[in-house]
Amino acid sequence: MAVPVPKKRISSELPSGFFLEYAGKKSLQEIEDRKPCNYTISEKFQGIPNRLYHGDNISALATLCSLKDICGHVKLVYIDPPYATAAAFESRTQQHAYDDTLIGPEFIETLRERIVFLHKILSEDGSIYIHIDSRMVFYVKIVLDEVFGPQNFRNCITRQ
Repeated sequence: MAVPVPKKRISSELPSGFFLEYAGKKSLQEIEDRKPCNYTISEKFQGIPNRLYHGDNISALATLCSLKDICGHVKLVYIDPPYATAAAFESRTQQHAYDDTLIGPEFIETLRERIVFLHKILSEDGSIYIHIDSRMVFYVKIVLDEVFGPQNFRNCITRQ
């Protein structure tokens, strides 16, 4: 087996400046200006560090960013967004499960807004894993580079 030996880089910096331009792309300020919601913690769960929010995830993320004990302290984020298939999905019992209707720029911007908030809640040594298919992975990688910086990319994990 041959193992490549990388040549020394001429520059220690990774390429930067890549970003996607598309209709409907919001500024970072527009995204960050989203108002947090007023979630109340049931008396039963007072003092427990784990939380479960029921609602639109963008509102919950805006709320988490406003909490000093959460923002900048999350070690691990795993998300499994829809894959921009423009299809309706059913459960094993043939009941309607969910609609994956966002495609193209609308899908990318919806995901980007969430990634911006996830970046804010992650700790300096935190990790984010995004489960996405091969059709959208390259667009999502560029969005991640735009938000986190290309120097923070570690690996792309694939499975078959």
